[in-house]
Amino acid sequence: MSIDQFKAGVSRIRNPVFARVFSELGLAEEWGSGYKRINAACLAGGYPKPYWQELGVVLRVTFYPHSSASQHLSYSAKPNHTDLTVRQAQILKFIEDKQNVMLSEILAFVDDKVAERTLQDDLAKIKRLGLIASRGRGRGARWQLTNNAE
Repeated sequence: MSIDQFKAGVSRIRNPVFARVFSELGLAEEWGSGYKRINAACLAGGYPKPYWQELGVVLRVTFYPHSSASQHLSYSAKPNHTDLTVRQAQILKFIEDKQNVMLSEILAFVDDKVAERTLQDDLAKIKRLGLIASRGRGRGARWQLTNNAE
């Protein structure tokens, strides 16, 4: 099923046993209504509309902070950078706050203690988006915001 079909309300039951149980428990209100109900609930609660991405056979949904909280957040956590994961947005915010930081400093900051290679992949993605730049090479490189990020 494509994301366009999903957004249009097309419903395909992959596990009829689960579907029946959820329906009998009242946890499935209407087939094919999830996308619209989730968007409506976010907007009714004052949250920005979530960002939906089709990644092969996976559907990724990115939810954003309440509008009252987003005024206190930097650009890195706002919906205009929807291609970033939560960790990448945190890394971007860290670089914004510290400026001119080394990989070892970013690695020490990351909450979920990711592998160094994963962190390098995150930095490469943020760099491809034009939000950060590096000065130097390898472990001694220093990371800073670009003018595109401001």
